[in-house]
This record gives sequence, structure tokens and C-alpha cells, in this order.
Amino acid sequence: MITMENTQGVSVITLTNFEKYNGDTPNGALGGTPKYLNSNDLQALTAHLTAQVTAQVMENLQKEGHTYGTNNKKEEENIKETSSIEDAKKDPNQKRFDNLTEWMKENTPNVLKLSSPLTEKQYLKIKERYNSDQLKKILLAMENYKELNKRYRSVYLTFLRWAEKEYNTNRYGT
Repeated sequence: MITMENTQGVSVITLTNFEKYNGDTPNGALGGTPKYLNSNDLQALTAHLTAQVTAQVMENLQKEGHTYGTNNKKEEENIKETSSIEDAKKDPNQKRFDNLTEWMKENTPNVLKLSSPLTEKQYLKIKERYNSDQLKKILLAMENYKELNKRYRSVYLTFLRWAEKEYNTNRYGT
């Protein structure tokens, strides 16, 4: 039987009746009471004790009526249900902005590191003048610019400046 006790930040593991519960030990590591163990015997004993502790913890959980992982699955299902309800309530522009944000996480991580990120309101202003392909093309160009994070701070203002150059438009909409 194994007992564990945590006192003042120190864990004490006590083995009682070891031979009764385990019979022979791995490689005869505990034949009598050895003063020294070589590294192989110590590793084997550690693995054996770890397996023993894990089995005992699982057994205690089952005795208490807990099944490993059941609560996590239920919580995950609740989170999925809640997020699908929230997604259904979201406005289509919010969904598009969320999709763009996810796309940016995967494709333009350096753009996301700028100190002033793109807001939903700014995104809507951009969408009034540029389509999704144009938006992504400029964001990818920004991503590939080596000194982006040294020279620019705002995703929105940088986008407008770069789009103005690329598509010969006025960034203020006039």
C-alpha cells in the first residue's frame, strides 16, 4: 500500500506491506533493504512505483463513483452547444470579422503583432471599399515586409496606406 503526504512543500511517499502487495520487485531491486541502487534498478523501481500510484488513484476514483474523463466530455459538449448558440446569434459582419481574425492567426502572425490591431469597426470600413481578395492580398504583402513591426503600429492605417498605393485609391474615401 502506498500513502502520500504533502507537508510544507515536501511530498512523502510511504510504502507499507510492499512485499504483500507486489511480491517480487523488478530485477530484485528491493531484496532486503538495500542501501544503494544502481541507476537501472532505480529507474525500474520508479516506473513500478509510478504505475502502482496511478493504479491506486484510478481505483480510488472508481470507488468514489468517478469515471475518468466523463466530466471533461460533458463540459466540452456544453461548450460546443454554447458556442454554436452564440454563433447563431452573431451578426454576419461579426462572423466575417471572426473568420478574418482566424485567417490572420494562421497566415499573418506578424501583422497581428502590431501594437494597434484591426477592430471590427475598422474592418467594416475596409469592407466598404475593398473585397476579401484585395484585403487578404494586402495583409499578406504586409506580412512579408521584413520591417513591418519596426515601421508600423496600426493594422488599419497601414492597410489603408498600402491599399492606396496598390489600388490608387484615397485612404480617407474622398
